[in-house]
Amino acid sequence: MNHVELDIEVEPLIPFREIVVALLADQGFESFVEYEKGVKAYTPTQDFDESAIRSLLADLDGCSTRYQHQEIPHVNWNAEWEKDYHPVEVTEDCVIRALFHEPMPEYAYELIIQPQMSFGTGHHPTTLLMMQMLLEMDLEGREVIDLGCGTGVLAILAEKKGAQKVL
Repeated sequence: MNHVELDIEVEPLIPFREIVVALLADQGFESFVEYEKGVKAYTPTQDFDESAIRSLLADLDGCSTRYQHQEIPHVNWNAEWEKDYHPVEVTEDCVIRALFHEPMPEYAYELIIQPQMSFGTGHHPTTLLMMQMLLEMDLEGREVIDLGCGTGVLAILAEKKGAQKVL
């Protein structure tokens, strides 16, 4: 779905930027980005009514505004993000890769995830350190709990290393 970006410069900025945001939210705008001269607001293209915006801004007493708008084509942000997503080599024995990467059978532990911009990809230092620690541990027959908030890579690795019960 395409969106319209409405860029409104507001003078004076305070308190009118916040007032403009509230009024636009009432008009169905979904998200806002404040900047030094005003605000950018976003709404689905089919919901954009320029005459309503013109009327809304004209009714603001004590404030002057200038605006412009442009249509923003739909972008699959997950697909854009995936273009720059690379496998993570935890150690020479362990790699975390996505489904869209080629298989990497040279690693003893190949963890395959569907990341979608989530935690648990191995790119964050805490995940990487925990993975390295798990690789040093004997998990055979142990019970392991992964209290993370991502893909479950710690639990996946624990199971691959022989943990008896993984939560």
